[in-house]
Amino acid sequence: MIARLLRRRPRVAIAMLVKNEARFLAHHLRHHHALGAEACWIFFDGSTDGSTAIAAAHPWVESFLVDPGQSARFPYIADLQRACMDFSVRRARERGIDWLLAIDPDEFIDPGPGAGAGPWLRDRLARIPSNTWMVRFDVREAVPLHAPDRPWFESHRWFQTRPGWPRSLHHPLKNLSTLWTEYLGHNQGKAAIRTNAPAQAYDAHRWTAAQWAALPLRPEYAVLPTESGGILRHFPITGPEHWLEKYRSFNREPAVWICQKPVEPPKQWWKELAAALPAEEASAYYRQHVAAAPDALAQACREGWVEEVPDFARRLAGLPPAPLAPASPPPPPQRVDFSTHLTGVPVWENLPPGDWSPALLPPARLRGFHPVELLRRRACRWAGPGAAILLAVPPGSHQGCLDTGGLAPKNQLRHTRLRLEAPGWQLRTAPGQSRRGSRLEFHLTRNADSPSEAWLEIEAPPFPLPAGETRDLRLPVTRFTLKSD
Repeated sequence: MIARLLRRRPRVAIAMLVKNEARFLAHHLRHHHALGAEACWIFFDGSTDGSTAIAAAHPWVESFLVDPGQSARFPYIADLQRACMDFSVRRARERGIDWLLAIDPDEFIDPGPGAGAGPWLRDRLARIPSNTWMVRFDVREAVPLHAPDRPWFESHRWFQTRPGWPRSLHHPLKNLSTLWTEYLGHNQGKAAIRTNAPAQAYDAHRWTAAQWAALPLRPEYAVLPTESGGILRHFPITGPEHWLEKYRSFNREPAVWICQKPVEPPKQWWKELAAALPAEEASAYYRQHVAAAPDALAQACREGWVEEVPDFARRLAGLPPAPLAPASPPPPPQRVDFSTHLTGVPVWENLPPGDWSPALLPPARLRGFHPVELLRRRACRWAGPGAAILLAVPPGSHQGCLDTGGLAPKNQLRHTRLRLEAPGWQLRTAPGQSRRGSRLEFHLTRNADSPSEAWLEIEAPPFPLPAGETRDLRLPVTRFTLKSD
């Protein structure tokens, strides 16, 4: 009890990219302010529905206007969201904010039925261990209703709890149909990041280890310590008008993702239909093909795909304001400049001493390595024949280690050798080289008058591969450590 009383509640801010979200914005701001968010940075991407006036009515909100030319630089909305997230986390550090939650206006953190009054979000983040950098909120998606007759937060009481619920999708203009078992929106949730973490935004849903790259590696390959924080209620479609507005706005995006994979049917088909159908026909299409019919909804509840949350409107509207410090009236919206987004930031062209995930080893510093992949839930780079790492260290003595994460058989590690041939560089191997469990350790010395770089070569026997595997893989490397004495 004493520890709980002495624990400092962290300071929390939220960041949002907004375009015509007036139906959600006032409820969203009041709800998350009550949960403990003391600052909010909203980036308006051409809103024309009064959203900017709603934001201006909340003194704790700071608004930014994204210039149309700036917005056009980002082919995907998610890319613009990443820029907003990285901008916001820098601003949060300047303001002494501890956590930043990137979220959309149609998404609401659910404190649960017994939360009561008080800054629930601050209390939840106060319980996160200090070595955890990211907190994920798992999504529960509101089911589009056949005939919503009340405000969205009162009528939408049914939420899909997991992927797998089979629904038919139709594209009448192309005479196409398919069975869809995923969420209609997304199932990735949203994340809060500790602002002192070495991280950058990967997409609108996740953060990844900071690489200061315009196209960072996937979070699976540049892992941040993460913990689940709770539930996020997502309202992707609340009626025919909302469906039409939302998917017409998506028409700015290409029909393929940046990896050249086609955009999935719900999003791609619906943005094509929203652009082609008149409002009356679009409304009829929504009722027939988008909204869940009452009998289908009842069956999904019985089968466990959907849960009913009858009191969510009370949780949303009934939270009293949290006792936060009073704020002065908000300044007028500012123009935001993303022209320097992820430019002018030092890139890791050298390999300084440190503790490196294999995903973050600069490719220019590698030779004979295969790309990063997951093996038994571990991210590794495969050393092939002639594998080597280009070292750049100051003169002096250094301790190094190659870690296989337990993926390499002991016999293979026993027959692995390290070599370094450069004037003024000394690599101590046996007996200085030792093998402790899954690690291959070494000691390195560089003289003051020696070349500043040298290749550390890895000679390993072939990795025992399954039958039919044709690649010549040698050693899985999950970690590379190089520290000065």
